[in-house]
Amino acid sequence: MRKAVLGAPPPPPPGLVMRQVELAEIDDAMWAELVAGEPEPFGGGPGETLSWRPKPLNVAICSHDGRLLAAGGIASGEVLIARTWRVPVVGLGGVIVTRSARGQGLGRTVVAALLERAPALGGDFAVLFCRARLVPFYASFSFAPIDARVYADQPGGQIEMPLGAMYRPLAAATPWPAGAVEVIGEPF
Repeated sequence: MRKAVLGAPPPPPPGLVMRQVELAEIDDAMWAELVAGEPEPFGGGPGETLSWRPKPLNVAICSHDGRLLAAGGIASGEVLIARTWRVPVVGLGGVIVTRSARGQGLGRTVVAALLERAPALGGDFAVLFCRARLVPFYASFSFAPIDARVYADQPGGQIEMPLGAMYRPLAAATPWPAGAVEVIGEPF
C-alpha cells in the first residue's frame, strides 16, 4: 500500500527517471520484484537466514513505469545496554537495490530518506546491522560501529549477531553507552 511522499525526494541520479514512495510494507510480490531471482541478494552468509523484524515504514524508489528498483525500512524498538540501560532506537534495515539498478546511487537515496524520517519514530539512536564491506558506506551517513557484543532474538532463542552493528545519534551527539547490547526482539 503506497502512502504520500513526505518532504521533497532527493534528485534522481542523472539519466534515470524515477520517483520515491513511502510504503506501509514490502509484501512478497514486491520483494520478489526487488530480488529479481537473485538467490542471495544481500551477499550470502548468515544474514540471509536470520529472522528480521518487520519494518512498518518503508521507502522505495520506482522507475517511471512503476517497477521497484530499491527499498529499505525503519522500525522503532529498544535495546538493553550492559543489562542496565533501556534505550529507545530506530532500526534501519532491509536496504536493497535490485541488481540491474546497482551503482546508480539508489541505496544512498533510500538511506538518506529513511534517516530523514527516523526522528519521528522517537528513538535516541538509529541502529543497523551490516557486513564489514558496507561499514564505509554507512559511516558516510555518520554511523559508527558498536564495539561490543550484540544479541538479538530469533525463533530458537537469543543469538549473538553474526553481522556488525552500527549506531548514529538521532538528536544531539549523544555517546553510545558501553557494554553488551541486547536487542529487545528480532533485529532490524
